Amino acid sequence: MEKNILIIGPARSGKTTLSRKINNKFGYSIINLDDIICSFEEGFPELEIRHDYNDIKVATKFAPFLIRYLKELSEGPNFYNGNKYVIEGVSVDFEKVIPKIDKEKYLIIGLTYNEITSEELYNNVKKFDTEDDWTYYCSDEELRGNVDYFINSNKYFNEKFDEYKIDKYDVSLDRDEVLDEIIDMILDNSKIKIRNLNNKGDDNMILCDFDNNENSTFNPSDVEKRIENFPKIGVSCFSKKLVDRMVEIYNPEEIAQINNGNGKFPVYKIEYKRTEIAFFMSRVGASACTVSYEEVLAMGLEKLIIFGTCGVLKKEIEDLAIIIPTSAVRDEGTSYHYMEASDEIEVNDKYKDLFKELLNEHNYSYVEGKTWTTDAPYRETRDKVLKRKEQGCISVEMECSAMSAVAKFRKKDLFTFFYAADNLDSSSWDKRSLGCSKNLDEKEKIVLLAFELANKINNE
Repeated sequence: MEKNILIIGPARSGKTTLSRKINNKFGYSIINLDDIICSFEEGFPELEIRHDYNDIKVATKFAPFLIRYLKELSEGPNFYNGNKYVIEGVSVDFEKVIPKIDKEKYLIIGLTYNEITSEELYNNVKKFDTEDDWTYYCSDEELRGNVDYFINSNKYFNEKFDEYKIDKYDVSLDRDEVLDEIIDMILDNSKIKIRNLNNKGDDNMILCDFDNNENSTFNPSDVEKRIENFPKIGVSCFSKKLVDRMVEIYNPEEIAQINNGNGKFPVYKIEYKRTEIAFFMSRVGASACTVSYEEVLAMGLEKLIIFGTCGVLKKEIEDLAIIIPTSAVRDEGTSYHYMEASDEIEVNDKYKDLFKELLNEHNYSYVEGKTWTTDAPYRETRDKVLKRKEQGCISVEMECSAMSAVAKFRKKDLFTFFYAADNLDSSSWDKRSLGCSKNLDEKEKIVLLAFELANKINNE
């Protein structure tokens, strides 16, 4: 069974950053204890559970609630249905809380900074602070006073980690590197099981059988030969109507064909503002789409922009709205042949800011968020939709996680975006503009956005 994760440590030790990494890697929901304390402070001031400069005092008053809360998270139906949580915070009363935690259901991680001076910590806080951090709004004088307090608080946490035999990690020298090592530890030592994918023995799932050998029994280069002067950047979509329309407008040269049992799919060379773009239609579905991608890479492509429709899991997202995925739930099989098992994959490592600048230039609004990649559109059940929404997904489609895995495996640049179509966030399915010629003129403009992005990337 998987474990929840409890991250404890002094302020500014990287608890929130680690929680986000765990969320991105494993799909765990994040619970911030500071947020809960703020709710007590505002909603139940008579309980005197509030932030002040005595973390131990706060932790003691907060302990009865926290004990019950952690127990509920590890015994309730959400836990046994596969919903897991990463809980992070400062306000943990070690004496009262730690002995009550079921170690079979929780992995406890301690963060410290023992090899750092007050001045170095001050500089780190300034370096890593964002607008979400309360220290971001402190004056320099206030921040230096807080940092001195953090250093003294760190000594207390160190003692308690040793006393209660909690694994601790020193983030003093290279915080990001240490946090990544913790992620690796979680994977390598199987201290938590990723949806049971890392089980050994009879229960081992076939999707865990990842092989990182880049050579297969036959490779894309055995099927498609490199083409001289093939464009280095490409644009692809899933709509034949849009591909046919662009061919009609640009009258491009056909430079290759993607051949398979379904027929022949032309690859065109379009010149857009002096940028040569390989333009082709991708097939729907993770497996079919990635096969075509592999073959175009073999022809000589280096960078690809791919876009298409998606279903929305938030009814507020309007039809044809631009959606930029930040991560993808891997509810398909193809990606597991290109990277080790995990619930999610980070996507759009590059070009996201460039695309947002482009959208702003052309007065396009957009939404960013997690997407759900599925192999089975007719199994998007109500319970699954609700579960994916709880994970933070705002859209559903069939290719993103797999295409991103291929790009990472082949070390190529890929950028993915969607335009919203059907709505699954209602009592009945709303098809909206999915799979029809409705709003075709607006969809053609979205193709031009992709061409414009390709031109900007090419001229960076």
